[in-house]
Amino acid sequence: MTGDAVPLLVVGAHLDDAVLSCGRLLAAAPGSVVCTVFAGRPGPDAPARPGETAWDVRCGFAPGDDVVGARHAEDDAALAVLAARPVRLGFVDAQYGPPPAVDDVAAALARVVAEVRAARVLVPLGLFHRDHRWTAAAWLRVLRTGGAGPAPWAVHVDAPYRAWAPVRQRLAALARTGVRLGPPDVTTDADVGPAAADRRRRALDAYVSQRVGLADLGSRAAAAAPLPPAPGADGDVVHAVLGAVPGAGSTPGPGCDGDRPRDARLDR
Repeated sequence: MTGDAVPLLVVGAHLDDAVLSCGRLLAAAPGSVVCTVFAGRPGPDAPARPGETAWDVRCGFAPGDDVVGARHAEDDAALAVLAARPVRLGFVDAQYGPPPAVDDVAAALARVVAEVRAARVLVPLGLFHRDHRWTAAAWLRVLRTGGAGPAPWAVHVDAPYRAWAPVRQRLAALARTGVRLGPPDVTTDADVGPAAADRRRRALDAYVSQRVGLADLGSRAAAAAPLPPAPGADGDVVHAVLGAVPGAGSTPGPGCDGDRPRDARLDR
């Protein structure tokens, strides 16, 4: 994974998350790397099979479909538009089974950070979804244990969940762990210019299956947990990581800080 200079390493939980949250930044930084944590195929003994879960059905899949293969192909197409390179970890999406150990995810992320050697690392705030929260817990562990490397880090605010999950509570939870963040830095279409904005739109269009499911999820979430629009709702929002106190506080994990919507059926 080494070679030419990599402007950005963007970490996301699922195969569309990096582009949803940081598509403008990626479009303006060709040669970047997108690391997707939960991109693996469930084993034969998984509690749920691809194509059979409520989310997969909502996205147009059916039992027997190669859902993971189709989603990899969508991701390949999207990242090709952005001139970005995928790195996919083998952990399995929450809809198919129990979570991995956070230490295992952290170790895998630390290896990617060390191998890619990007000029800047962007990691998710960790809103709403178990896999987002697990990814956040893992990068926090990397940060605290000296695996962050020399590049500056920033936290990106997860889209689309930032539209209804309490972002401020999540930021406060990180602060209690000793992570100091800068103010929100919002990148809009106007900031990156029309060509990059168009690349972002075309990249998002490549996630054909997820567009249907996410549209439905957003409308149901707005009804279940209405919130005022998050700052930067029309842009990529990041907070620079200014520092982290090793071992301070407790790792913010799934189910804390009140960012679950009132309707638990909204889980992807």
